[in-house]
Amino acid sequence: MNAGKRAWPFALVAVALVVVVAVMLRAGVAQHGSFKAFYCGAYAVRAGADPYLVEPLRTCEHIVARQALPAQAVEPAPLPGYDFAFLLPLTLLPFGKAAAAFAYFSLAAALAAALLLARLTKIPAYAIAAISAPLVLLNIAFGEIPVLTMAALSAAGYAVHHRRYGWAAVAVAAAMLQPQIGVAAALSLFLLAPRARFALAVSLAALGVICLASIGPAAMLAYVQHVLPAQAASEVTAADQYSLAHQLFLLGAAPATALRVAGITGVAVLVAGIWAAAVASRRRQAPEMIVFLPAAAVLLGGVYAHDILVIVALPAALATVARIAQPQRAFGLLTLLALALVWTEFPGRALLVVDVVAIVAACGVCLSGTIAAVAGSAALCTAAFALFIVLVHGGPRSVPVTRQMASIASTSLASDAWRAYLNATPARTVNNLQRTGQKVPAWLGVVLLVGLCVRRA
Repeated sequence: MNAGKRAWPFALVAVALVVVVAVMLRAGVAQHGSFKAFYCGAYAVRAGADPYLVEPLRTCEHIVARQALPAQAVEPAPLPGYDFAFLLPLTLLPFGKAAAAFAYFSLAAALAAALLLARLTKIPAYAIAAISAPLVLLNIAFGEIPVLTMAALSAAGYAVHHRRYGWAAVAVAAAMLQPQIGVAAALSLFLLAPRARFALAVSLAALGVICLASIGPAAMLAYVQHVLPAQAASEVTAADQYSLAHQLFLLGAAPATALRVAGITGVAVLVAGIWAAAVASRRRQAPEMIVFLPAAAVLLGGVYAHDILVIVALPAALATVARIAQPQRAFGLLTLLALALVWTEFPGRALLVVDVVAIVAACGVCLSGTIAAVAGSAALCTAAFALFIVLVHGGPRSVPVTRQMASIASTSLASDAWRAYLNATPARTVNNLQRTGQKVPAWLGVVLLVGLCVRRA
């Protein structure tokens, strides 16, 4: 009976999310998200073409996502070969059905992660699903992969907690779908969990074989040598970048210098994250932090990060909130809200409802007291969130004039063409205090998260 009562709220949240995703798909979000680039990249691999070049990627994108991009523009698919292998079955479907399948698979992965994290943290699964809903839906709207990475991290943390190191290694390998996050978790697992090393080596070797079979040795080498640097360089000026490289560029650093310094700093942040994970896992008896915390910490540095990646910090935040003492719960609530809410988009009615539900769920998880007291705290947090959104999204909006984009050769890297498109589209590169303010909550959330883990330990 009790299990049934606990299952009903989770089922209700799950059904509500399914309905929201269905409405989003009906509204045509798939054409404007990144899934079109991933789909077309996988389609190019299936046809034996190079998925990293302008053609055939551009032609495919303009067919499946009509009028989503200017005629010369192409959105790159800077994914490793094993990602394309994962996406290949979807290319057997028409684009619309493939986008729907990917969206519902992402939602299913998020709900599975909520169930795993509930068993790990003792926080109700419906509360975790509600807290993660804003970023889950943001990723689905943009057709992005980090939801799957978050689910893989959740599975890895659960496996490490129960000392199932073989499964932990497999799950960490799955988190390599988002390479910069997977590498952080894999390196930490290798260093801090010796019993996982053999299984991790086998799992990563399997990824290498899949990659080799998918795109071949030449494209594998080009991905590391040319594609990744070109993609990082293309986004240094992008206004939606959270990366340290972009912030250094805003402070006046040349793009090459910004990338170099941010790369070095990213390594330092990763080392600090692994150290913090070692401290938290040993002194707080929280072994799951071995994979959770480094994945969150790397969001503070590096050369490439967007708001969609913040979702990978939620497992660490939830595990931390579940363990901290009541006097620190206010900081836990602030951390959870900073990481869980969508700060970068002006919320329409649907997104606003989802954000408010997440606020209520977070207050219920972090705060104790009467229902009236928790409701009052949720109302206060909602008012503060609304005020912040008005401040960072309000005011007159002028749309800069888009310049003529230079012609790009079909044999060029798609990432180079993307840089030309961004440079010709000031709306995507113009920065101001409001745009920077939109990113502050996520940075603050990661800092608070690492600080809570280390201070408590």
